[in-house]
Amino acid sequence: METIFSIVAAALRFASRLTGLSYNEINIIAYYVLIPMTWAALLDQTFHFHWVKVCFLCFAAGGFLVAVLLVGFSRSCDFLFEASVVFLNSFRIVRWNYVQASVVICVVFPIAIYTVLVWLAFFKT
Repeated sequence: METIFSIVAAALRFASRLTGLSYNEINIIAYYVLIPMTWAALLDQTFHFHWVKVCFLCFAAGGFLVAVLLVGFSRSCDFLFEASVVFLNSFRIVRWNYVQASVVICVVFPIAIYTVLVWLAFFKT
């Protein structure tokens, strides 16, 4: 678990350095925008329409606009990141520490979802 957590964190830090965005900003963009957007695209591919992507983009753009106008992008990302930490720490109730919860919720679950969506989009007969 520690190794997987370290690899993902290092990748996010690398993306942060490449883009000039903070770690929190990259984390939020990846987990709140890019990953869900690819899921929406895979759902649209599966069902041969585009409305899931369009709805997601409208929702994300609206949320982004409101957040930027009200408190700024960086502060919004910091808030969402801290809320995510609280959420992941809530898994202590099932005896998962932050690292374990992060790996299961942010790595294992997304991989499982990608596996199902890719199969549905490209391999289901």
